[in-house]
Order: sequence, then structure tokens, then C-alpha cells
Amino acid sequence: MADILDKVNTYQLLNKIDENIFITNADQQIIWVNEKAKELLLKVGPYVKMPNPDDFIGMNVSRFHGEKQMKILKEGPFPHVASITLFKRFAASILVDEIKEETGRRCGFILTWKDVTEYEDIIKEGKELLQEIDAPILSTIIDSVNLVPVTGRLTAERLESMQIKILSYCSEHHTTTMIIDFTSFQYSLEPFEVVGLRNLVNALGLMGVQVFFVGIGAKMAQSIVQKQISFDVPTFQSFKQGLQHIMKQKGYKLVKEK
Repeated sequence: MADILDKVNTYQLLNKIDENIFITNADQQIIWVNEKAKELLLKVGPYVKMPNPDDFIGMNVSRFHGEKQMKILKEGPFPHVASITLFKRFAASILVDEIKEETGRRCGFILTWKDVTEYEDIIKEGKELLQEIDAPILSTIIDSVNLVPVTGRLTAERLESMQIKILSYCSEHHTTTMIIDFTSFQYSLEPFEVVGLRNLVNALGLMGVQVFFVGIGAKMAQSIVQKQISFDVPTFQSFKQGLQHIMKQKGYKLVKEK
């Protein structure tokens, strides 16, 4: 095995590694990057007016790293793992370790940048995740009857997302009844929230879906009365009461097994 490694070109070996690898001298100046890192620099370079990856050779890594990371480069400990911000636009995880001569004297550093992601991509992924978990549509014991629990403050964007999600679901799953549960919504209704909820109810009505509101709290109820708001939907104190009404309406009955 040692004979094989003796015959391998070090640069060729580092180019085979599917990571962004940077080699610096002892003064933290970049002296070499592998092919994978060059691909990354082609992406981030334009943001610092350096479109050619070769232009990064000779640059001090302090251009990328903050004071804390630079202090660690001087004092250790090694290896060191940290999260950094690149050019105020990218997030990355880095691994830094020393390169030493046979005598033990430090002669440089090897840096690996992992998971380099644009903040815009992170934000987009976060929004997509929130849309997945926001206003979940739950099944009930009755086919074609679904429940949407509303939690936290509503925004115009969130209401629009909810409407698209709920209408699409009802169309695809042939929902006939939608229960919207406000038990965890402990707020007064703002005008835009009224408009958004009313639009949702009207759109569902046009699709033939009956809507029930359950769990309306004191603040929401007070704002509905004070502002003389009408959603023209049946309301119940709790999900249990609403479901019992729907079961009776549809001819279902719970029977206790002996």
C-alpha cells in the first residue's frame, strides 16, 4: 500500500476528492485549489469581481473568514470545524487543519468548504418547508371530511398559501366538508384576515364544499361581533361538537362495542 501511495501524484489525488479543498501557506495565502473548488469559485467569484478561479491564488483567506476563524488559524486547536459566511451571500461549513513538515514545523493549512449554499436557496427551502407544515390538512373518521387547524398569526402570504393548498386538496380528494379549527388562534381578526378567510369560504362553497368553523376564541369572537363580520358558516365550540353535528347530518352513529 505504501508503494502505491509513493507513486501517486498528490495533486491528482486531491482532485479526485469530491470536496472543495484549498491549500494555503503558513501565512494563510492560497497556493492551490482542487478542481472541485474551482467549480465553486466560478460560482462565487463574480460576487467579488474575480470570475477566474486562478485569481484567488495568492489571496489571503482572511478575505473569506472572520476574526474568530483567523485567530484559530494562528492558535488552533486543530482540526477545527465552523460555519462561515462568504461574501455576505453564501453560507458554508468549513474544516481547517494544519499541514506540517516532517520536522513538525507548520508549513500551511488545508481547508475544506462543505455545503456551500446561497442564502436565497436557504430561504426558499425554508419557505417550502413552512408551506408543507403550515395549515396541515388532516383526515377525520368520516371519509371526505377534513380538518385544518389554524395556529399562530395569519399573514396575507400565509392566507394565500393556505387557500391554494386547501382548494387543491379538496379538488384532488373530493372533499365534501372542511372543518377549520381556530382553537390555537388566540387573536382578534385583522381586515386582511377577514378578507382572506371569506375568500377561502366562498371559493370552497363554489366547489360544493361545506365549511365549518370550530374553536373560535374570545378575542376572535369579540372582533367578529364588534366589526359585524359574517362568514355565513356554521360554528361550534369545539372540533368534537362540530364532528358530532356532521356525523348526525350524514347519518353516522358511533356505536360502542360490547
